[in-house]
Amino acid sequence: EKKWKALLKRHDDALLGELAGVLNQVELRWKRGFIVSARVTNDAKRSHHVLLDGLTTTLFKSPSVRMLQRLELGWPGGIFRGPEYRLWALLDLQWPQYLDTLEIGAFDPDETREWPTLHSIHELQRKEQLRYLVVRARMADMQPVSHVGLRHLELDGPAMTHRTFGALLDSHLPALRGLVITVGRQSVMRARHLTPLASMRFLPELAALGVRQCPDVTVFVERLIQSGRMAQLSLLDLSENRLNEVDGKWLIENAKHFGHLTRFVLRRNHFKPRILAKLAAAFPLADLSDQER
Repeated sequence: EKKWKALLKRHDDALLGELAGVLNQVELRWKRGFIVSARVTNDAKRSHHVLLDGLTTTLFKSPSVRMLQRLELGWPGGIFRGPEYRLWALLDLQWPQYLDTLEIGAFDPDETREWPTLHSIHELQRKEQLRYLVVRARMADMQPVSHVGLRHLELDGPAMTHRTFGALLDSHLPALRGLVITVGRQSVMRARHLTPLASMRFLPELAALGVRQCPDVTVFVERLIQSGRMAQLSLLDLSENRLNEVDGKWLIENAKHFGHLTRFVLRRNHFKPRILAKLAAAFPLADLSDQER
């Protein structure tokens, strides 16, 4: 690593171009001499920070960016003091050919005291090469999205609204195989409101599903079982739902419906050691880490 840093310092103009001047706001991962992943940070706490628009433009002009596959765009946490996302500026740029993964928003939701705002992801449908999209932001509104190539979508924020959820249901995402939604601690939505998501008419090819921070989430899981959708899943993520001993017993009683899962994620719930042991025995492949006391 020291040799690589020394090489980069000696040849920063050739390898980075103008990007060399803003490395305090950009984290890069390299492979075989090319940038394959970049995290671009808008940190208003810096006295001379550059806005995301300018940073991304500089990144895309770098001589080493042609193999870029993953772009993370957002804030490291703390209090957000910048303008809302201007997706049009990002979308008007000429994207590197292999860029197919985009993460927008708070890098660490646990450290975010004020979430960035994104009104819609509708315009992202203009980028046909996009396959994986993660949004960690406050979404006041969201228009339905039509994207024939998107394979994985995550919507994480403090409060999902009925309007946002309705727009998701109205979206045309025929290639989607993975969906993770965070209902949010501040949301008025409850498990019963997610019932349309349990229907096989919505995203019939879905293989991986995550529902986080949803009150009474087992009500929704029961709907998944009743509709037959559970049997079609290979991954179920029920992290951060404050599941407790009663919920753990319910899961064990219904263990036959989860045995086919290749991944069963139950992280960061409220399971005590006694029920944890029983869950581990019932679901040997389950991820039960980081339980909250």
